[in-house]
Amino acid sequence: MVSQKSTCGTRLVYHHMRDSTAGCPVGLRCRADARCMLLSGTLRSVVMPKPPSGAADQASASGHAERPRTHLYYAETWGNAVGVGASNTVFAQIGGYAKVPTPGAPFVVINEFVASRLGTAVGLPVPPGCLIGNHAGGDVAWITLSYLPSHRMVPPVDPAVVVKSFPALAAGVVVFDFVIGNTDRHNGNLALVNGPVLTPAGPSQQERLEVFDHSHAVVNNGIHNGVVSPSGYLSANKDQFIIGGNCLLAHIASLDDLMAWGRRVRSRLPDHVIDEVCAEAAMITSSFTASDATALGDFLKVRRDTVEDVLRKHAASFPAVPASDWAAA
Repeated sequence: MVSQKSTCGTRLVYHHMRDSTAGCPVGLRCRADARCMLLSGTLRSVVMPKPPSGAADQASASGHAERPRTHLYYAETWGNAVGVGASNTVFAQIGGYAKVPTPGAPFVVINEFVASRLGTAVGLPVPPGCLIGNHAGGDVAWITLSYLPSHRMVPPVDPAVVVKSFPALAAGVVVFDFVIGNTDRHNGNLALVNGPVLTPAGPSQQERLEVFDHSHAVVNNGIHNGVVSPSGYLSANKDQFIIGGNCLLAHIASLDDLMAWGRRVRSRLPDHVIDEVCAEAAMITSSFTASDATALGDFLKVRRDTVEDVLRKHAASFPAVPASDWAAA
C-alpha cells in the first residue's frame, strides 16, 4: 500500500496490483476501468483524517455512543506528478455532488455546510464536503464528496433494513436530525453501499451507511410568516419536534441508543464549536446576517441541550421502543 499527499493535504492511498481484476488482500474491490496514470494500480481511495486512537473506546466508557468507523472515499482519476517537493505528490480529480442557491432554496449551501461540519464533529458518516467559490453564477456553492467509485444513483433504502443493519447508528441519525432541525429525512437521502472502511486490521470492504442531503435542515428555506426571515424561522422552531416525518422513527427500537447519542452530541458540540460554525455561515451569503447566525447558534444549542427531554415527550413517534423503557427513563 502506498500513501501520498495531494496538494490540499488529503492523504491518497492506493494498492499496487499486478492485475486489474485481482482480488485485494485486504478485501477492497478494485476498479478495472480506472487505471492509475502514475503506476499500474487500480484502487483510488481517499482516506479522511483518522480519529484519535481510543476515541471510540473512550466514548463507550463514558456512556456515549461509539463513533462509527471512518469511511474511505474515491478519486476518479490520477494525473501526472506535480514535479516539486519530496512527497511524490500527484494531481488527482475527485467527484462530488454540487448544490447552489436557488430562489426556492436560498440557504441550501448554508444548510449543507452547517450539517456537514456538525455531523463530522459528532462522528456520523456524513460524506465530506467543501465550499466552492468559482460557480459561474457567482454564488458560493457546496460540493459533497461522492461516496461511490462512479457516477450513478443508488436506489432508496428500506428504513427497516437500515435500522436492522445499523441500529445504534440509525438512532444517531435521528438524534442529529433533531438537533439540526432536518425536516426531510426520507429513504432517498440515506444509502447502504459496500465500500472500504478503516478497521484495526486495516481497510476492509464492508456494508456502510451514508448520511447525506441536508438541504431542508438548519434554516430550511428561511420562510417565516410568509416572508424570508432566517431568524424568524429559527426562533419559531427551536423548541419544536419537526422531525415527525423522519423515515427511521417507526423502526428505532432502542431507547438506550437514542439517549447515548444524545449524550454524545452534547459532548461533541460544545458552545464554541457551534459558535464557530455559525459565524462562518454568516460569511457565505449576505442574505444570512450576523443576527441570523446568532439565532442559529441559539437554535442549535437549545436543541442540543433538550434532545433527550423532547424525545421523551414524543415517545409515541417511536412505536418500536417498548413503553416500559420510556417509563423507566
